[in-house]
Amino acid sequence: MTRLITFLVLPILFACCNNRDKTTAKVKQVTKSAHYSITPFQFDLYNSNYASAYTIKYSLTDTALKIIFKSELVGDHDSLIYSKLLEHDLVLKRISETNIDSLKKYYANPCIEDGSQIYVDFTKAGKNKHVQLSNYYHPDLGRAITLINDLVLEKYKIWYDKDKLIAEMKNCNIK
Repeated sequence: MTRLITFLVLPILFACCNNRDKTTAKVKQVTKSAHYSITPFQFDLYNSNYASAYTIKYSLTDTALKIIFKSELVGDHDSLIYSKLLEHDLVLKRISETNIDSLKKYYANPCIEDGSQIYVDFTKAGKNKHVQLSNYYHPDLGRAITLINDLVLEKYKIWYDKDKLIAEMKNCNIK
């Protein structure tokens, strides 16, 4: 009887241990991140509420995202409201590859006078570019905004609806 139990139980135990090792190897393979060489950059986005006298500054770098509340009232001070360290990934690599020289200072949909106004300071390789987006979708800058929105809580998301902004540009009849 003991031999029968040993004969039946040992192969089952061996199979379970063998599968566990294979599963562990797969998990290690999936969680092992690829190393991306990223040019250091800083992408600062300013979302201002002039009526309430404050600005929210989103500061995205190749290593971290910080959100800073900047009060514009006398006697108030700035405060860090969110911070997250980032691992290098393909999205950060693509943001770092943005050709800063190709960016214009101003992008706008001339058919909309009010609405989304986004101000960006983008610094990379000793160069800085200040860009304003007025109801306009820009693919390179949009990539950074989408990443920020993917990382933060709903209350800190930046309104930047790619589909709506592109549709509004297509509906604009000014040439």
